[in-house]
Amino acid sequence: MEKGYWMLVLHAHLPFVRHPEYKDSFEERWLYEAIIETYIPLLQMFERLERDRVRFRLTMSLTPPLVNMLNDVLLRDRFQLYMEKLIELTEKELIRTEKEPEFHDTAIVYNSLLKKIYKIYLEDYRRDLVGAFKNFQDKGNLEIMTCGATHGFFPLIGVHRECVKAQIEVAVNNHKMSIGKPPGGIWLPECGYNPGDDEILKHYGIKFFFVDSHGLFFSNPIPRYGTYAPVYTPCGVAVFARDMESSRQVWSSKGGYPGDVDYREFYRDTGYDLPEEYIKPYIHESGIRINTGIKYYRVTGDTVELSEKKPYNYHKALEKARIHGEHFVKTRVEQIEYWQNNLNILPLVVSPYDAELYGHWWFEGPHFLEHVFRFMEEQGKILPVTAVEYLEKYPTLAAFAYRHRIGMPYVYPRNDYGYVKNFLHMMFSMPGEECNIHPVLIKALDTLFILHADHEQNCSTNAMRSVGSSHCDPFTAVAAAVAALYGPLHGGANEAVLKMLAQIGSKDKVPEFIRKVKAKEAMLMGFGHRVYKSYDPRASIVKKLACEVFEVTGMNPLLELALEVERIALEDEYFVNRGLYPNVDFYTGLIYQSMKFPVDIFTVLFAIGRIPGWCSQWLEMFGDPTQKIVRPRQLYTGHKHRDYVSIEKR
Repeated sequence: MEKGYWMLVLHAHLPFVRHPEYKDSFEERWLYEAIIETYIPLLQMFERLERDRVRFRLTMSLTPPLVNMLNDVLLRDRFQLYMEKLIELTEKELIRTEKEPEFHDTAIVYNSLLKKIYKIYLEDYRRDLVGAFKNFQDKGNLEIMTCGATHGFFPLIGVHRECVKAQIEVAVNNHKMSIGKPPGGIWLPECGYNPGDDEILKHYGIKFFFVDSHGLFFSNPIPRYGTYAPVYTPCGVAVFARDMESSRQVWSSKGGYPGDVDYREFYRDTGYDLPEEYIKPYIHESGIRINTGIKYYRVTGDTVELSEKKPYNYHKALEKARIHGEHFVKTRVEQIEYWQNNLNILPLVVSPYDAELYGHWWFEGPHFLEHVFRFMEEQGKILPVTAVEYLEKYPTLAAFAYRHRIGMPYVYPRNDYGYVKNFLHMMFSMPGEECNIHPVLIKALDTLFILHADHEQNCSTNAMRSVGSSHCDPFTAVAAAVAALYGPLHGGANEAVLKMLAQIGSKDKVPEFIRKVKAKEAMLMGFGHRVYKSYDPRASIVKKLACEVFEVTGMNPLLELALEVERIALEDEYFVNRGLYPNVDFYTGLIYQSMKFPVDIFTVLFAIGRIPGWCSQWLEMFGDPTQKIVRPRQLYTGHKHRDYVSIEKR
């Protein structure tokens, strides 16, 4: 069983550059280099992991400028020509380095890699890289988020809130058009958050965003779990923060993995090293020397001059990527185990990076990430998750517990499914199969979750609030609320209705059962409410919902009994005068039973609907300084005076 979670976040962005007026645009090469060295290598990594059935999850932004450049026909045409010229250069390099074995092997690697990337781009992806990334989102491996429309810094442009609103609205609409669905999250440009922006994000359906570590450390109130769990803004948008330790291992200029002596040196390039007459066809048409991407030297050392760099060995560098991938996972396990013991939660480590770091700046980066996922799969202590997966953990836990109990393999959630469909998929689908659950059943369960939502200070809510007032962790407080809900007088009411109907047996025995209820010889379950003294408004919705569900599942044989019990009871003055009407539990058990939920899962379904409200209660007890630990007053009603009697005389 995993001890915590790891969330890899990649921010893929380039400024929008498109110059049809120039034959050779210097800035457009930024895009071409990123496609060759980052975007396609990442997609190839996804495919290898999928082929080997290794679980991988990551959250990735595809910003509006980048998406529109990747989809632009002119830029696609120019990239194809750029690739052909680069392959031509590597063909010449095979000849030039033929008598230089320290460089020739690397020349062979470049020629082979570029030919493969060219073929993949044209034949496999048909020049549609956005569609290739979307394919992995549809499979549940990738969560694609958006960014500000032009990557403007929100705290700066937020002087005029209309500007922030426009940035988000354009970004969301562009995402819908290019990805085919609204974005669940957003990468705030430069992680810049301005209080109040969350209201705009919520308005456009954004559920989460990311900030730098200090964004949480200096927030008010200071989060109990630091960066190891998300927090929520006042309007309910989730905020994830960068983990400093995992970031330092990659980003640090002193000790970060990319600075290892065996990795490829970025700043030593054939565009500057080779004679002008040889390299001129492959640099800018003006003759300005620029990078070609063909590099033959390694880092060698952080104090070594460029002219003193040593030859690069591709295969040795890949072995280093494997070693560093194993080391990264080892340190994450140590980190998560430490904080699990100290925080009493399953910690979440959020590791955000620029996507272009992997492959472009750090040539071996995609291989490093691949080894990270493989080692995580091998040791089984850390579960990679997307942001949406993490926020939907409660139904995942419920579904996993059910499948574990019946000996069925786990089915993981999919990013392209909604909250309720994902839950049903994880409960009842087989691994690798599509979710073939009828939309009516999805709508029914969604409605029931809403109707079961936390309201007023009922027994389980009061338990959550009382235990949470001690400032214990939310998992412990939720456990207390679930324990209260488990009691038959609370969350077990819908199960009790099914037992009652089964005991009645047949429609002709209903009058006799009603007589026993009035004589206090039996209990009428699913009737009456401590608050509602008339017909529970939720019950009428559930009754209609039951009819819709039974059209799909077939009639529940107990429905006829339930309708007859309701009819007779509502016509009897005994029940009417006492304000006893059907409540929300009267028909929900019939629906759950028809949807093939085991009876002992009913309380779990009830809890899923209530957990958002419970967590709000916990947040209030923890975040409001005026709230004190719960200590109900007790009024003594016993004897005012009693004589002491010694133990031996009692």
